Amino acid sequence: DSSGNLNSFSVAGLAAADQVTDTPTKNWSTMSSINKGGNIALSNGNLHIEDGTNEDAMGTGTMAVSSGKWYWEYTVDTISTNYHAMGVAETVLAPLAADFTATGSVWAYQAGNGNSCNGSSVSYGNSVATGQVMGIALDLDNGAVWWSKENVWQASATIEEIAAGTTTNAAYTNLSGKTVTPLIGFGSSLTPGGTFNFGQQAFAGTAPTGFNKLNTANLPTPTILDGTANFQ
Repeated sequence: DSSGNLNSFSVAGLAAADQVTDTPTKNWSTMSSINKGGNIALSNGNLHIEDGTNEDAMGTGTMAVSSGKWYWEYTVDTISTNYHAMGVAETVLAPLAADFTATGSVWAYQAGNGNSCNGSSVSYGNSVATGQVMGIALDLDNGAVWWSKENVWQASATIEEIAAGTTTNAAYTNLSGKTVTPLIGFGSSLTPGGTFNFGQQAFAGTAPTGFNKLNTANLPTPTILDGTANFQ
């Protein structure tokens, strides 16, 4: 309290991992509180996400990208089933109550069985257990996406080839020209959920060289730097 009236707050019950510094020039992505299925609940700064029903539901992030290379993680911290997936979705995605496995505007990795999906579910990697960490490497310059489990890249991909932009072992290579945002997908299961980390905290795994954390400091410079002249 700069007034001198001694009304300052004191810090209690907050560890370093509970604190994130957001500024106008370095604001971190979270999961959206408005662009989500109605039964999805958010907590812990909109980074923990959970679905408490047996209905199909999807939720998306607060930032979208159409170029560049990006990495983030998702920790499966409640029951994991085949209908529990992390990935990306086009910003035109609708409706949010659809089956994510059959949605062509979704690219996701199913935690329960290790399948990937983009309009259909196909064999891809290993299943992910409760408490394990999924990583995603999104390369929109080369139109590709990869996933890791516990810092092991799936389907024979290596961190070196991902960093080099070699898409031979990518899960999908059809993202060129897309504008996408982080995605969570749920289906028929019992309270599945997990926690996202877009770089607010230290990553559990290793991001490929050249892949950025998802915050405004790493986004491209806007074409219009100051929009006020257009709205006066």
